Amino acid sequence: MSTTEAEVQDVERRIGLLGFYPYLTTLEEWNQIKKDLKSYDSLYERLALDRIRNWVAMAKEKLTNVVPLYVTGGNDDPPAIMDFLKSQVSIIDAEDQSVTLGGRWPMVSLGFSNFTPWKTPRECSEEELTVKIEGLTSKISDHENTIFNFHVPPHKSTIDVAPAVDGTADPPKYILRNGMPILTSVGSTAVRSAIEKFQPLLGLHGHIHESKGSIKIGRTLCVNPGSEYSEGVLKGVMVNLDEKGVRSFQFTSG
Repeated sequence: MSTTEAEVQDVERRIGLLGFYPYLTTLEEWNQIKKDLKSYDSLYERLALDRIRNWVAMAKEKLTNVVPLYVTGGNDDPPAIMDFLKSQVSIIDAEDQSVTLGGRWPMVSLGFSNFTPWKTPRECSEEELTVKIEGLTSKISDHENTIFNFHVPPHKSTIDVAPAVDGTADPPKYILRNGMPILTSVGSTAVRSAIEKFQPLLGLHGHIHESKGSIKIGRTLCVNPGSEYSEGVLKGVMVNLDEKGVRSFQFTSG
């Protein structure tokens, strides 16, 4: 049975919608790629850069001179992705920076996470996260109006709940009890401690796809919009701020 070019393009489109990177190749080339981890990583990096170049081009077309676009990475993003983003004049690189939103609200951003079973490019120990956070918070004085844009959510916050994973297995596998995944808190203790210490106005988090929700830690509102990229759904959260603080917030999906 033959496959038409239109059918191949449809498969590639659906793979892309799921957040993955389609690559059309020969069986011979694929067998070579599988034998060489550096070739595999290089291919992934090239495909990921192609994708984000398209996103940035779209942002330039639709958002330039309309709204400022602040961008930071996550723990999955390799250095090449971050280097590309930092070079773009159409977006504002917020990573490891203190920026001011609306002339009023300081925002500090951190894309690293605590250690995960998946051994992603940008994860580190809680001690290292503490040092990174201290470096960011030292750049601001108005903690009352500060926004913590930290990829990883705080530990034991209900927005950091995920299935427990056996990281010693290759590949990692879910830990089951009576056939069902065991849920556990996998957020960062360093992020939790920083929020409790500084009590910022708002915490913006992600990382844990299964944990859409919001919670107050002291005076700080922490939100995680969750993720359903594997279903082709983009999720987010709109937060309205004024001189009195967070006036309202609404989760979005589309």
